[in-house]
Amino acid sequence: LAFFDHVAVFQNERVKHRGKEYTDMKKEWEIVYMEAFLKQFPELKDKVDYVEFGTALSNDFYLGTNRGAVYGLSHTPERFNLQWLKPKTPIQNFYLTGQDVCSCGITGALVGGYLSAYAISPRCFLRTASLLN
Repeated sequence: LAFFDHVAVFQNERVKHRGKEYTDMKKEWEIVYMEAFLKQFPELKDKVDYVEFGTALSNDFYLGTNRGAVYGLSHTPERFNLQWLKPKTPIQNFYLTGQDVCSCGITGALVGGYLSAYAISPRCFLRTASLLN
């Protein structure tokens, strides 16, 4: 998927009507990404029947994202320094969890869930510590 700045000029155009320049750019990127993919998985070369390449604008339209970001909050140094972005909130018995309290992706969501469980009941760490050995 493309960074937003590369496609921002097309953001006010209708989906499927963004013009030849946008379509050509997507096709170029599709070729580059598919070449990289097939370099890693050459056994799949003759098994790919269809490719639909999306950009940040595709994410915005189909997924309702902001600037194509599918992983929650932006991953900037400022975001990771947000003092309020942690499992325990000032509201009694209200906790945050998921990837945004830790880091992006599946691992971030897993660790975010663990941090939230710990914030709710620190004893959970003692109960699960044996799993780490």
